Order: sequence, then structure tokens, then C-alpha cells
Amino acid sequence: CYLLYSTAMSIYATAVSCGYDDEKFFSRQFRQVTGFSPAEYRKKILR
Repeated sequence: CYLLYSTAMSIYATAVSCGYDDEKFFSRQFRQVTGFSPAEYRKKILR
């Protein structure tokens, strides 16, 4: 979560930095934990 709101990295770059090879898998896992997609989470936090 920290990388999504503290940097301007793309979702793909964030996923890779977190050790994921697949952006879609990262997004699914992120949604399961937070209830939001990475993009939705970023928009909510940056409001």
C-alpha cells in the first residue's frame, strides 16, 4: 500500500517491486486484502 500512495510508480512497477511477476495477479490479491483495486486505492488515498 505504501508504494501506491508514496510514489508515482505505475501499478506494474509497484507489483514488480513487491515481488509479483504478474500485474493482474497482484491486483487480484490486493483487492482481496483491501477491497479495492490498486488504482481505486490510489485514487481514494490521494483525494
